[in-house]
Amino acid sequence: MKKLTKIRLINWHYISNETIFVKNNVLLTGPNASGKSTIMDAITFLITGGETTFNLAANDKGKRDLRGYVKCKLGIDDKEYLREGDVSGHVALEFYDEGAEESFTIGAVIDAFGDLSPVKTIFYYAPKAMEDSFFISDNKVIYGTVEFRKSNPSFEFYLTKKEAKRGFRTAFGSINEDFFKLIPKALAFKPIPDVKEFIYQNILEAKEIDVTAIKDSIRSYKDLEATLKVIKAKIDDLKNIDGLYNEVLKIDEKKNYYKYILKMLEQEAVKAEIELAKSNIAKNEALQKSKEESILKIQREIDALDEESKEIYNALANDTNFKNAEFINKKINECKQKIAEYQYVEERFLSSVAGLKENINKLRKISNNKIYTELANMSLVKMTEHDVEATKIMLTDISKRVSSIVAAGNQKVGKLEHELNELKLEMNEIRVTLGSLNQNNVPYPTALVQMRNEIQSALKRIYNYDVSIYFFADLVDITDYEWADTIEMYLGNRRFNMIVEPRYYDQALQIFARIKNNYRVYGIGLVNTKQLAKFNRYEPNSLASIMTSENTDAQRYINMTCGNVIMKWSWNILEHLLLKMDYYILTILLLILTLIFKNHIWVRM
Repeated sequence: MKKLTKIRLINWHYISNETIFVKNNVLLTGPNASGKSTIMDAITFLITGGETTFNLAANDKGKRDLRGYVKCKLGIDDKEYLREGDVSGHVALEFYDEGAEESFTIGAVIDAFGDLSPVKTIFYYAPKAMEDSFFISDNKVIYGTVEFRKSNPSFEFYLTKKEAKRGFRTAFGSINEDFFKLIPKALAFKPIPDVKEFIYQNILEAKEIDVTAIKDSIRSYKDLEATLKVIKAKIDDLKNIDGLYNEVLKIDEKKNYYKYILKMLEQEAVKAEIELAKSNIAKNEALQKSKEESILKIQREIDALDEESKEIYNALANDTNFKNAEFINKKINECKQKIAEYQYVEERFLSSVAGLKENINKLRKISNNKIYTELANMSLVKMTEHDVEATKIMLTDISKRVSSIVAAGNQKVGKLEHELNELKLEMNEIRVTLGSLNQNNVPYPTALVQMRNEIQSALKRIYNYDVSIYFFADLVDITDYEWADTIEMYLGNRRFNMIVEPRYYDQALQIFARIKNNYRVYGIGLVNTKQLAKFNRYEPNSLASIMTSENTDAQRYINMTCGNVIMKWSWNILEHLLLKMDYYILTILLLILTLIFKNHIWVRM
C-alpha cells in the first residue's frame, strides 16, 4: 500500500509555502472559504495529471483555473491577482511504499508568466522523500520549470498530461485507468444519491466469470496437494536419514572412544614390555659381568700355565738328552719333507713322460722328422746310472736340434701371432662397427664428422637452406647378417664415403677439395652421384642382393660396389691356418716337457 505522508503547496491560491503532514486517516474541516477546496483541488490536479475541473468540491460549476490558483485571483476590479508579474508555483505529494519500505515524491511545477501566454506545467517523479531543496534555492528563490529541472536532473520528468498519468500509474503500482475518473468524484463534498449505482458504474467492472481458470486453479491445487504429499514423504525420509545420521555420529563417537581406550591399553602394554626389557637388560648385564669375571679368572690361569711352560722348557733346554732328541726330530721332519718333494717330482716326471710319449706319437703322424722316432724309442723309466748318463747326453743333443726347430718355428709362430692379432683387432673393430650399424649408430671418426658438418654449413651459406650429407653406412640395411662381416671387410673405408644429392655434388666437391687437407682423413671422399644413374641392376646372389636402401643414390652405389660380388663359402685358408697352429703348439709343448725332463735328471743326480 502507498500511503500519503506529506502535501507541499507553494504559491497555490492564498497558500504561499506550506507543508501539510498526513498520518493514517485525516479529517479536513473548517468554515466556508477557509481553503479546504483549495487543498483538494491541488491533490486532484496533481494525481489526475492536470485533467480536472477546479473547485468541484464546493461548486459543480467552478470557474477557477490554474493561472488563478498560482497568481491567486482576487476578483476585485482594481486588483485582479494577489501575486503580480511572473509567478511559479509548486504542488508536491510524498508517499510511503509499505512493500518496498521507501518513500517517493510526485509533483508539478507551474509557470504563470504574463497574462496572454499559456501556463506552462511539468510533472515529475522523484524516487526519494520530499526535501526543501527540491523547490527553493539557497538564496530563498522559488524555482521555475527551467531552474527546477537543472537543480534536480535525476528526477523523471513528464512534459504532457498523458505521460504524467502513465508515470503516476506506474508509481502507484499499475492502477486502473478509471482511477483518474474516480478521484474527482471521490473528493466532491456533495453526497452520492445512489451508492450502488456509483459502485457498479465507477468501481466494479462488468466481467464474465471464467470457469476454465477456476478449473485450472482446482487442478493446480490437486497437483500441489499431490506434490505436498510427496514432499511430506520426502521430509519423513529425510527425518529418518537424519536420525540414522545421528546414530552414525554416535557410533563414530563410540568408535573413536574405543580407539582411544585401545591406544591407552596398547600404551600400557608397551610400558609393560619396556619394564620387562629393562629387567632383562639388568639380568643380562649382571650375567655379562659374571662371565667377564670368569674370563678374567681363566685368562689368569692361562697366563700362569704359560709361565710354568716357559720354566719347564728352560729347564729342559739345559738337558743334553732333550737337545739331542729335539735335533733328531728336526732332521726326521726335514727328511720326510724331502721324501715328499721327491715323490711329488717323480709323479710329475712320470706324468710328463706319459704325456710326452703321447705327443711324440702324434708328432710322428704329422711329421717324418727322425728326431721324433728317436724320442719314441728312448726308455725314460727304470734306467741304470749308465743309462741315465747316456740318455742325458742323447737328450742334450736332441734338445739342441729341437731348439733350432723351435727357433725357426717361433719365428713363424711370432709372425702368425702378429698376423692373428691384427686379424683379431680388425675383427673386433668390424664387430663393434656392425653392432653400431645394427643400432643405426655408426661410430665415425671425429675428424670425418667435423669435415661433413663443415661441408653442410658451407652449402647452407650458399643456398640459404639446409643441405643434408649422409654417410653411406647410415643409408644401408643388411637383410642377412651372416654376411655382415664379409660386407664390412669388402667395403672397408668405402662405407664412410659421403653421399649428397646430384644437384649439389659439384659445389660440395669444390668445398671438399678445399678443406680435405685440414683433416687427417684418408681413403674417404664424396660419391659422384651424378654418374650413378646407370647402376640400376645387380647380379643375382651377389652381396647387393642382401643390401637395401631407401635412398636412390645409396642403392645405386650398392649396385656399383657390390652388384658383381658373388657370395660363396671357402674354408681352405682357415683349415691351413689351423693345421699350422696345431704343429707349432705341439712343438712348444715338446720343448717344455724336455726342460722338465732335464730338471728331473738333475734332481735325481
